[in-house]
Amino acid sequence: MKKLLFFLLSVVLIGSVGCGSNKDLSMEVTDAGSTEVVNETSEPTTEAVTVETEDTENVVPENTEAVKEMETSDDKKETDKDNQSDNKASDDKSAENKQADDNESSDNHKPAEQPTDTKNEQASEQQPIPEPQAVSYSPDRVVSLAISKCQAGGMVTTEQHLKDNLNTGKITQEEYDEYYPLDGLEDSYYSVFVNVDLNKAATTSGRALGSEEAIAKYIADMLLLESDNVFNIRYTGTTKTSGETFYEFRCYR
Repeated sequence: MKKLLFFLLSVVLIGSVGCGSNKDLSMEVTDAGSTEVVNETSEPTTEAVTVETEDTENVVPENTEAVKEMETSDDKKETDKDNQSDNKASDDKSAENKQADDNESSDNHKPAEQPTDTKNEQASEQQPIPEPQAVSYSPDRVVSLAISKCQAGGMVTTEQHLKDNLNTGKITQEEYDEYYPLDGLEDSYYSVFVNVDLNKAATTSGRALGSEEAIAKYIADMLLLESDNVFNIRYTGTTKTSGETFYEFRCYR
């Protein structure tokens, strides 16, 4: 481009010289000098404009490419950063899942002792508590004790009453033998039932008795409420009801 511009200026200069041949040499020299000065002055200006134009034309694509490259590089960096973040998040999630799996695996591989112990505890809770061993007692001794208590309270047994009547002549020996031992009270009685297990022996109201002495007192206290002082007590065997066995004590009055 510079060469073309210089060539055009040379042609213009030659033409000017040819047309102005009638002028004197000094004028030509002056014109030539002026032309050269103009040329020299214009050339840098033209070159500056041309160079600026060339630079502008050349720089814009170069800058555009650079911007594109920078944008591409930035996009690549952002993409790489996003990928790294995604990879890190994926790794973290994988680590969490692995930790959860490890915990679950650890829970699944715990020793079976704890469930076994729990099962044993539940089984022991479901098992009924064994009842205390039954404690037996003597019903005959209870009768003897109860009679003694009633006698101490002023009552007389049927046997003693018959004997007293025989001794005083109120009855004969034949009558004595006929009425002995209950003196005609065979059908006049009520029964007291007490559990054969001393641990379960109780009154009709549920009060625990717990001993032969307590059972004897329980029976005697009922007889002492009678208005007639002639009485007797007999143990007549056992009876079973509601799955429990009871001694039967008949109180004659």
